[in-house]
Amino acid sequence: MDGNFLPHLLSWGSILLLASFIPLTAFSFYHYRREQKVDEYNRIIEALGYNSENAPAYVPSISKEFGKRDYFLPVGFAFVVAFLGATVLIQGPNLLGNSNISILLDGPSIATGALSADKADTTKLMGMLVIGLSFIGAYIWSAQSLYRRLSTLDLPPSAYYGIGVRILFSIFVSLMVFYLSLDTKTGKVEAPGILAVTVFLAGMFPERALRYLQEKARFLPNKKQDKAHPLPLAMIQGIQLFERVRLAEIGIDNAQNLAKANFIELLLRTPFNPREAIDWIGQARLYLFFTEEIVELRKTGVRTIFDFRKIAQDKALLKEIGQLANIPITKLNIVANITANDVDIARLEYAIFILLGPDPTMHSAQASMRETQNPRISTKQQHTALDEKKVEPVS
Repeated sequence: MDGNFLPHLLSWGSILLLASFIPLTAFSFYHYRREQKVDEYNRIIEALGYNSENAPAYVPSISKEFGKRDYFLPVGFAFVVAFLGATVLIQGPNLLGNSNISILLDGPSIATGALSADKADTTKLMGMLVIGLSFIGAYIWSAQSLYRRLSTLDLPPSAYYGIGVRILFSIFVSLMVFYLSLDTKTGKVEAPGILAVTVFLAGMFPERALRYLQEKARFLPNKKQDKAHPLPLAMIQGIQLFERVRLAEIGIDNAQNLAKANFIELLLRTPFNPREAIDWIGQARLYLFFTEEIVELRKTGVRTIFDFRKIAQDKALLKEIGQLANIPITKLNIVANITANDVDIARLEYAIFILLGPDPTMHSAQASMRETQNPRISTKQQHTALDEKKVEPVS
């Protein structure tokens, strides 16, 4: 009795320990890190000159994004998913009635009457191990993500729904990979070691595994037809896997979404600092105009729409850029005319000046923005009005 109790205690204790990491991160963020997020957000809003009375409708509230009650269901969902996944990982063979793991290496017995039974046992046990390995891969990625979010003050309730769904998605994709590599006649996998590594990596990167399955399952010819450019976020310099996943959580799946994103909402709902966010939006806006030529354009030193607006003021330099990047001058002039009167770009340039400090190259953009907002108010009057605005703390 005592000899069997300790292993059970250790196994179930390990399961509970793995699953409890999820609610612990939520508790730590809400009680110890949330106030820092509030202070940081209030400073940004205050710098932009907004308060509770004059803030536009698109300016979000931390009290709505990080409400205490909003954490209960998402954290509970992620905890249950992690608990079940850890149970399969640690107690998997026991759940199947102590299946003999050696059949994975030896394969089904060829004795008369034993083939079908051994085949079923092999498939079940392999499926259980696939679920366990894909879960631990997804769990490691999720734990790293939660720790990074906790460190960067970016742990809203929706993150836990994302964690739970990602773990389930990873498991389903890994099972598809398993069935794709399974020999239906013998119930055996030719290379179980390679499969184990594959499903573990599929747990960490399920999107890549899904693309692999799509390639393998393609049975219809790919007919050529006119399609819009996909505008992948991978073309934006500085955006890697974590950034793409994080942006996708708030509905930004491509460069067009990023170019039209609300700047203030992006600062509240993501951990990215203003300099990063504005640079990415600037790159995305330029990418919308020069989808095919963006790589050559970057080689000339023009990375963002802000760079392009500066260059466009000098027609001779604009023509030289067109020659270097092999872009028709007509197209450059059209884009220059469009962007010259774009109020959204002017607002972003104004935000750069306010949030990142004075920049000699931005003075003209700042003056232009102020004149756009109210041409009858002088620059000095606008400075005075901006200084007098008081921002009520966001709770």
